[in-house]
Parts: sequence; C-alpha cells; structure tokens
Amino acid sequence: QQHMENLCCAVGIGIDIKDSRRKEEWSMETVHNTIQQRVKELSAIHGYREKLKYLCTLVQEVPTDFAELNVELHNDISRSSIGSLCDCNKEGNIVYHCLKSASPLHNMLDKCYLLTQNDLFIQFWREKMAECGTISIPIVAQQVWPKAYLHAQQLMEALHGRTLKLADVDRYLSKYKTPDELHQVLMNLNNQLSTCTGNSNDGKWIANVVETIVQYWSLKEYENSAKTFLLVKEKLKLTGNFKQVEALASQVSLSMKDQALQVIDESLVGVGQFFKSFMTGQHREKLLCLETFITCQDVVKWLREVTKDVVDVQSFVNVSLTTSAGEGDLANDKLSTLSIVGTGYRSLIYELKLDASFETLSKGCTTIWKALEANPKLPKLLEDCNRELEWYKSVKATQGRVEVTSFELMRNILQYGRFTIESRQGCNDIHDAIRVDLDDKKVAKKNFTLDELRDLESKLVLITGSKTE
Repeated sequence: QQHMENLCCAVGIGIDIKDSRRKEEWSMETVHNTIQQRVKELSAIHGYREKLKYLCTLVQEVPTDFAELNVELHNDISRSSIGSLCDCNKEGNIVYHCLKSASPLHNMLDKCYLLTQNDLFIQFWREKMAECGTISIPIVAQQVWPKAYLHAQQLMEALHGRTLKLADVDRYLSKYKTPDELHQVLMNLNNQLSTCTGNSNDGKWIANVVETIVQYWSLKEYENSAKTFLLVKEKLKLTGNFKQVEALASQVSLSMKDQALQVIDESLVGVGQFFKSFMTGQHREKLLCLETFITCQDVVKWLREVTKDVVDVQSFVNVSLTTSAGEGDLANDKLSTLSIVGTGYRSLIYELKLDASFETLSKGCTTIWKALEANPKLPKLLEDCNRELEWYKSVKATQGRVEVTSFELMRNILQYGRFTIESRQGCNDIHDAIRVDLDDKKVAKKNFTLDELRDLESKLVLITGSKTE
C-alpha cells in the first residue's frame, strides 16, 4: 500500500488508497492513464527544449540577446519534478513553467519549428531578421516570426493566383535547379502552411504554376536571340507585329520584372517555342547568320538597288563572268560568292514585305537555315561580299545596257517562252513558221520571230565570245 501511495503521489494522484469507498479513483487503469499523461508531459518538455535550442541556431547569423535563454537551456532538469516544469490545463494543453524567458515564444514555437524545416521559408526568415538589427526573444516573437509567416502565406497566394512578380520569382525560386526540386519545396510549404492554419489544401495547382515558372525561365534564355530578331526588324524597317518578341527581349528589364507571372501566356510561350527550335542544332551559327546580316547592310542595300530577285543576281553574275570583269579565278570566286549569298539570304533581301510580322520573318528564316546547313560558311561569305562591295559596284558600272538587256531577254525567253512551229496558209518561209510567245505579263515584248531570236543570239555571241544556250 505504501508503494502504491508513493507511486500515486509521484504521478499526481493525491488520494488515500486506504479509503475503499474511493477505490475506483486509484484503480490500476487510473494509475496507468496518469502515468501515460506524465510521460506525455515529460516528452513535451524535452521537445520544447529541443525546439528552443533549434531556434537559437536560426539566429546565430545575426547579433542576438538570448543570454538568459541560453543559461536556462543548459540547466540540468533531471532532478526536477514534472509538475514544476509544466502542467496541463482544462483544455488538455500543456502549460510550461520552466524556461520563463522563452514565454513570448510559446504560441508560435511549434509552427515556427515546422516551417523552418523548409528551405524557402528560411529565406523569408533570414530576410526579416536582417531588417531588425540585434535579435531578442520579443523581436523574434513580435516581428521576425509574424512577418516571415505572413510573407510565406502571401507568396503561396500570389503563386496560386499567378500574381507574383517575375522579380520575386527570380529572387526566391531561381535557386531550385530542376522542376521536380521546385515542385517539392512548394508542395512542402503548402502542406506545412495547411497544418499551421488548419485549412486543407491539396496543392494540385502547384504543378501548373511550376510549369509556368519553368516556361518563364526558358524564355529568359531566349532573350539574346529575340533581341537579334528585333535588330533585323529595325534594319529592314518592318512594321508588322513583333509585340511578343519585344516582350521576350525585355524579360530581364526592370519594366518586365514588374510584370506578374500571369504575363507568361500562350502567345508568349508560342514565341518561345520558335526560339526553342531556333536554339537547337546550329544555334550559334544561326545567330551568327542573322548578326552578320545586320552588320553587312551595305551590300544588302546595294543588292536591293540593282537587283529585284535571285534571278537578277544570277543574271548579273552571268553577264560579269562573260565580260572582262569576270576574267581570272579570283574574280570568278567573288562572283560565285555573291550568287551563293543572294540565294542563301534571299528571304531577307528580297521576299520580306515592309508589313511583315515576326511570324513571317521566322518562316523566312527557315530557308536561311537550310542554306546554312548546306554551306556553313554562309555568314563569312556575306562578310566577304560586304568587304568587296566597291569591286561589285565597279563591275556593275562596266556592264553596258546592251549586255544587261540581252541577258535579261534570254532569261525571260528561257523561263517564260513558248516555242511554236506551225504552217499557215500563204506562208512559204520557215522564218514565218517559227516564233516565240512569252506568257509573263511583266515582259513588255510578248512575241519574237526567228529572225529576232537569231539577232539576240548574235548579240550574246559578241558579248560572251562563244555560242550560248
């Protein structure tokens, strides 16, 4: 009986077990339940102390005033009674009597311990500490914790509504290198906040937000490429729609950073998809192709002035090759280079209209990529042409009107001509039976007799010094 009384006294059952009338109050079940409660309280005390020690590690980076708490945490409590350390109130909550200096932290300690396991929340915690100077327990309880907690809630709400500024996306989330890592830290924070508030939130929306953030970061990688396309637009004086490319090119500018995550819409992502394909394969070579086109505008403008399409370029080359200007391997190489450049860059030099949009420009670039794949030296060849521009001008100046007109006429006949041989009543001469009709509306002269064709042939022989096709 004495042992039972001692046990009951130790665990807090203050009754006289000799009184059989109150036997139900000191039954073994009552003793067992009471011991379990004491074990729970002892465990809570140890947990409470460990959480306070952990909190002390969170403020080590800044000046602190935690001297009294540190002394209390180093006190030996092994000889102290549970009742002197804590108690249980009517609601079943544990009330601590020890570590009195930490009393301002009681209500927030569990939530703080849970959230500071999250790396993202730690960023908010450190940011708020840095604003406070020397850190004391009241400052932690009244400033650091509530501000960091509110910041975490606001960030998740802004992500959910896609109203988070792009600058904050970079500021807080750019350290997470993979979509899976980002998804995990956001899902953990969502679950931890749900535990703290008691509100259920399954976080299914997080996957879509992570996808949008990854798209935004991908778009940032395409920024330089977008700026190059805008330079092409500027040099060609294009007036079409380039708004999405302009938005993409300004991703890191202050004005774009002030935009919210919701600015990353389908149209902007669609532009990004083009740049994604643009940046695959020969990305640097493609970029160099456009950059060279921008820097070699002198020869580009000259080509537009003296030729109207690739066929004209080829005619200029053919005429030059058959005159004195075309003599010698060096001159021939220069003319062949001009032909390659005119053909490779034809979509930008001849085919784009002034009202062309980015979509039209991007489609036109596909022909340049094919030319680049066939001849990786295309940008260098354009630079060579730009450097030899004065030579090309001198060659053009030496070409007489007869030579140019004759070659143009030959080209039109070969391209649009329809040869006819027919016998008509009263026609006994072969010269009247053969003729050429041109189907091209742009050509002034539509019909040629055999004599006119032979006259043209004679001119070409005189120009070239040999029979031509």
